[in-house]
Parts: sequence; structure tokens; C-alpha cells
Amino acid sequence: MASSETWRVIQKKNFRILQPLTGFSATDSSFTDGLSLLLMEPQNCILNCAGMPPLDEASIERLRFLEQQLQSSNKKLRLVFASEPLRRALANSTAGSHFVHRDSLLEAIEELYTEKADSSKRQFIKAFVSATLRTFLVQSKTEAKRGAIGVKHENTDKLLGDISGVIQVNGTQFSYAIMLSFPKATFLGLVKRLLDEDHTEIHAENQDAAAEFMNIIFGQAKLVLNLQGAGLKPQLPKIALSTEFQGFEFRPGELTPLNSGKTVVIPFESPLGNFYIEVWFPEEHAAELF
Repeated sequence: MASSETWRVIQKKNFRILQPLTGFSATDSSFTDGLSLLLMEPQNCILNCAGMPPLDEASIERLRFLEQQLQSSNKKLRLVFASEPLRRALANSTAGSHFVHRDSLLEAIEELYTEKADSSKRQFIKAFVSATLRTFLVQSKTEAKRGAIGVKHENTDKLLGDISGVIQVNGTQFSYAIMLSFPKATFLGLVKRLLDEDHTEIHAENQDAAAEFMNIIFGQAKLVLNLQGAGLKPQLPKIALSTEFQGFEFRPGELTPLNSGKTVVIPFESPLGNFYIEVWFPEEHAAELF
């Protein structure tokens, strides 16, 4: 059984019960620390709301973040024993209206193991979004927020960041690539958060952080997507040190330029600054996926 100052985690065989303590607040730093531990090994969770007062919007948003991260790993969050005032507060909140309530612990447990996982094509993007949010929270205690997803229409031959971690994937049906792109200021802020050192430039001693984060994100997303039959295999990331990018080498000696396909851009905001996940697909497969 793990605990923090504001909540207790009761570990069962195949799920966890989250028990808020007196003075519970999802915006407390101890909640963030506990959240990081939960997301390192996601399991189905049941939140025992007995005695919990109505929550403020910030706390509701944090709980919604937990639910979204669990969903990205095909896990679920269920709320039990919520009072009517708490239910009303959640129902009147944009984030809180998504929660599923159950009247008993047994009902919640039975439901956790009877629903089918999401196998839609959009699960691909969803897996990488959630893996990115989880990685930044767990590895750097940085809470990021996703912006509007779109297709890149300008500078399609360039990356968005001054430094990027790039993973090329030779799929069974087609090849694609994932890029984690940082503007210089954001990347140096991340390096300071990780190493507690001030750096003014990107150089050989700090640039590996981009590849390491891309590797973790890909690994997290791969675990989820392979449950859906994607068959992804481990890949080693490369580093691009400029917005200029020669292309992908899916075949030895043959470069595939960025503008030969479509790039889906997933922007993120964070206290460290903005950054991006870029997902490149061959032209002929982009429309069917998105």
C-alpha cells in the first residue's frame, strides 16, 4: 500500500483503490508525486469518493488527466460512493462530465473487466499524445497540455524544433516516422529540470535528452498499440540538430524527404515552453488514418 499526504493507494491483485484523505486536493504536490507513481505502471483504478466534498475546477482537471492517461493504456477509472453535491459539481464541469460513476465497489470492479478496448485508427495518435504527457510528468515533473492537432501545410520540408528526437518505423503495411521537436529555449529548460544545471546552448553533453525522451514516448505508445495488434518493434531514435532535415532513410542509401508525405503536428504547452510531436506518413496513407 502506497500513500501520500492527501491520498492513499490500496493495491489489489489487478486494480488499485484510491482513497482520498482529510484535506485532499488534486492540486497538492503530493498528488502529483503519487500520480507519477501510478502512471509508471498503469492499472485500472477505483476512486473512493466517500466523504469527498465538491472539488474545484483545478482538482477536477487533474483527475481527468489521470483518467485520460489510464485510458491511453486501455485502463479505466471509476468513481464510487460520490455524494450528490460532488456529482453535481462534476456534471457541471467540462472535464468532470466524462467520469463514470458506480454505486458500489463490486459494480465498478465487474465493469472494469467487461468493456472492450478502443481499437479505432485514432488510437494511434491518442497513444502518442498520452505517452508524451505521461513521460513529461513522470520524467521531469512537468505537466503539459495538448493543443489542437492539425496537418502541417507550411514549411513541410522542415522540422518545427531546433532539436528533435526522430524515430523511423518500418511497418508491416507502410513506413512512418515520429519526431519530438523542441525550440531551443524549451529544450534548455527541460535540460535544467532534468540535470539541475544551466545550459545556454545545445551541445554534445545535453542533446541526448531529446533522443531519450523520444525513446521513452515511443516505448510507452508501442506497449498500448501492440495490444491492438500493431506489431511495433523497438526502434533507436536519432537526433536532428536543426529545422533543416535531409529525410528518412527507410532503405539504405535512399532518402525520403519530409515533403513527400503528410506530417501531423501535435502541439503541447508546458511551463518549460512549447514543443511538438510530429508524425510523418506517406501521402497515400495519411487520409485513411486521419
